[in-house]
Amino acid sequence: MKYKVGNKVKIKTWEDMEKEFGTNHHGSIKVKCSFTKEMEIKIKNLNNRAVTISRIRDNELYNVKEVGNYNFTDAMIESLYIEKIYEPIFNRFEILDIRD
Repeated sequence: MKYKVGNKVKIKTWEDMEKEFGTNHHGSIKVKCSFTKEMEIKIKNLNNRAVTISRIRDNELYNVKEVGNYNFTDAMIESLYIEKIYEPIFNRFEILDIRD
């Protein structure tokens, strides 16, 4: 297990997983527990495909709170999700408080 409860992770795209693992006879991605079209639809609607791990089951399955009762594995996760925090850019006149 690479990740722990509370980690925010980015789920791989359907296309990436299909290239890497192929599909089974049901049309799902061939990974442990399968990655289904239903899961892809829910993940695709999330900002940057990022989910938060809420529980770890059997020391190999991740549950996430954003998409319901689906299980994810390390093979389905692209990476930790790092949110970019942008600081405001001030111009030189905003930095200098020039008052009469």
